[in-house]
Amino acid sequence: SPFFFFRRFFAVFLLHFSLMKAPSIPFQHKVISSLLGRITLGVPSKCISKIDALKIVFLADRYHLRKYGRTITEDTYWAMDYGPVASETKRYIESVASGDEKPPAFLSVTNDSHGHQEIKVVGPVDESYLSETDIEATDAALAKASTRKNLVAFTHLFPEWKKHEPELRGRTKRRKMDFADFFLAAPKTAEYCDASQELLDLNRALLAETNVCRR
Repeated sequence: SPFFFFRRFFAVFLLHFSLMKAPSIPFQHKVISSLLGRITLGVPSKCISKIDALKIVFLADRYHLRKYGRTITEDTYWAMDYGPVASETKRYIESVASGDEKPPAFLSVTNDSHGHQEIKVVGPVDESYLSETDIEATDAALAKASTRKNLVAFTHLFPEWKKHEPELRGRTKRRKMDFADFFLAAPKTAEYCDASQELLDLNRALLAETNVCRR
């Protein structure tokens, strides 16, 4: 349709322009901290473990990539034993917990007695670095996560992680994930993104064009 043609043309133009300059780490961290703040606010206890936060970040990024053609975090994903992991988001959480990086006023990250990171909201969350579609994707991820007791096991259902499972069951600790695989069909009981097949095909094509530009 004319709408999808225009959307594709405009999106490709924006992608080509954005590739001229990669986002800075400080800006990326502001997006990540806002995302973690909204995720933590979305759980009843207003407190979440690093592992569960990373699983919901994956679900939010996956939703946004499939429906809108980009991830929220612009992070690199690795398949690990505990599911998909956004590497810079993980590093940011750990850096805040160790005191190497200062968190925003609304976020607290501490180590528990076992050395595991715990994220808490301690003030009004600044969501100015999240777009309306970022928030839509995050809330969809939170809604789906609320129906699952074990988020690690849940993320193991998705084909973009599952393709690496044989190697991870061996001696391999992690494998880099391909964003093209995020468009593969998940089991019906696991799917939570309402993107149409036409939209999925369009965004998959946009991703392929972006990868060509980066070479």
